Amino acid sequence: MPEKYPNSLLTIFNHHKFSESISELVREILEIEQRLANAPLTDGERSKFHFKLWNFDYSREPRIIPAKETDAQELDLNGTIDLTSETFEHDTETTFVDIDGEQMPVKFKIEKPKTSVSEIVDKIIKDFEIRDWEGKALKLAENQYTKNNLPPRENLEELIRRSMENRGIKGDALGNQNRAKVYAAFGTLFPKPDKTVNYAKKANPLFEFSTENRERDSLSFSSLRQNATVFFTSDYENEVVSEDAKVNFFIAKNDRQLRGAFDEIPNSFLFKTSLDLVFTSHEPERKFVELLCEQNNADHIAAWIKSANKNFYSIPYTIDTGNGRFTTQHSFNPDFFLKLENLGTDYIIAVETKSNNDDSEENKAKYKFAKEHFVELNEQLRSTGINQHYIFHFVCPDDFPTFFDQLRSNFLIEGKFYGQLEELLNKN
Repeated sequence: MPEKYPNSLLTIFNHHKFSESISELVREILEIEQRLANAPLTDGERSKFHFKLWNFDYSREPRIIPAKETDAQELDLNGTIDLTSETFEHDTETTFVDIDGEQMPVKFKIEKPKTSVSEIVDKIIKDFEIRDWEGKALKLAENQYTKNNLPPRENLEELIRRSMENRGIKGDALGNQNRAKVYAAFGTLFPKPDKTVNYAKKANPLFEFSTENRERDSLSFSSLRQNATVFFTSDYENEVVSEDAKVNFFIAKNDRQLRGAFDEIPNSFLFKTSLDLVFTSHEPERKFVELLCEQNNADHIAAWIKSANKNFYSIPYTIDTGNGRFTTQHSFNPDFFLKLENLGTDYIIAVETKSNNDDSEENKAKYKFAKEHFVELNEQLRSTGINQHYIFHFVCPDDFPTFFDQLRSNFLIEGKFYGQLEELLNKN
């Protein structure tokens, strides 16, 4: 270990996903984690399954919107602010993993971030000093407060402490959520501006790319001990592109503990993808690939590709937080793209696979924005005379039988499929 960091213990408090990512990074740095890698085929029979995709991205366009004139809201200094009950110490349990893979569960207490009442009041007073506001909104008849005649500091502190007592909050500090509630309560005293700037998405022109340009994915051996699966054909010795990947593939495939993670497609003509190896990380993905390779389904599919984990086909979406007051920007790649051919048109079926009943707010946002994205894409394709049409679906294992039945009957390209998961995602 470097002298500057004599302690070889790293503790992750805030997110399980960070723990997984850092654990994987540690293994790579220590060079104890071997990995498999896949790549697009450049020659051979299955290289004919490459196909073109179209997409577009967005730019942000500012729009000035007249705001409704609103008076400052009332805040009663003799009342309370509606806070949420909270404590700052709580018990938690984490699992320590040494470089040999041994796991040791440990219980301990952690303290969440907090801000003192004094600091909160300092911030409120500073805002009062630099912004116009209406002292009459404080409901104190004996004084008319202005920015040059601020309410006494003790009145502000008393309001906060009374609000804390009302929710049974002990001590001299508030957590981040309650701190924001206090700031929001005092923020209502300031008149709203007469104009606001809103940024709208603007669709940029189309661009084309090929599945030949898909980035390589890699998969750790430890993932193979969990839920990951590697799909390959009997001709893997000639198909695996990278020599290093070929060596690691042979090692992993012949490891007794990892054999169950390898799924050979006996008939390579049914493996209609231009990747040398296909990796899946969860059960819905694995089952979906198996169904793609069944002959009664493969006969109706011209080609398909599993998206790379990033930088393949990006679709932006936003999630509302803070009761709709804030939005966070994200993007995702649909898991699969299927190419179906009918009457001179290429139908591209973009598919996101999830577990049954997984109607999280994130999935609802992905579904909403992806549907809008592909509507815009199809309009641009029509206007430019490109014979491609995109259809997007969220599917779960309970949907798979109907999805593939409608794929075989052409109902899928007619837009008739509507699955159980999509029904859930459309509910508010």
